[in-house]
Parts: sequence; C-alpha cells; structure tokens
Amino acid sequence: MNTKIKSSQASIKNKKPIGLMCTANYYYLKTIKMSILTKKTEYKALCIIGNIIKEFENLHLLNMTRPDDEDLRKARNSLETIVHSNGYKINYDRNSKKSILKNSPNEN
Repeated sequence: MNTKIKSSQASIKNKKPIGLMCTANYYYLKTIKMSILTKKTEYKALCIIGNIIKEFENLHLLNMTRPDDEDLRKARNSLETIVHSNGYKINYDRNSKKSILKNSPNEN
C-alpha cells in the first residue's frame, strides 16, 4: 500500500499541467503589464471597473468566510478608489446604462 502512495505522488510531480497552452499564456501574462500604461485612465476602462463594482452587490446574500469577505472588501475599495481618483462615482441606478457618473465639483 505504501508503495502505491509513493508511486502516485511521483506521477503527480512528473505530469505536465492540464491545458498546457493556458498555463503558458498565464505565465506570459504574468510577465507583461495588465494594460497599456498612460497618464490618464480612459473612460471605457473606468466604466468596466464600475460594472465590476456593481457586480459585488450580488455577493451580499451569499455565504462567505470572513477572510474571503475581507479580501473582497479590500478589492472593492481598491476599485472604487480608482474610479473616485479619476473624478467619477459609481452609478447604482439599475435603470441607467451608465456605470459611472462624473463627480460634480463640490462632491470630493
């Protein structure tokens, strides 16, 4: 029995990852930047981030561990900071197609 365990552990170590192409792409993506770096974040990117933040609302009724909840809260706060630092706020109106709105000058 002990020999079977050792041989199965050795075979796991020697196997190539499933989806070798996906793994290669993952390692390639880790070496490059996530996006094209510029002085100003474009509006479309902010809209996508706004949509992602709105999707966090779907998690409120689901069961999660405390560490996962804390990590999600940190991620959401980081994304909101990006939107706010670019002069926008999240639009939570479900009837609107715009995910972000421009801050008025006195809303900072």
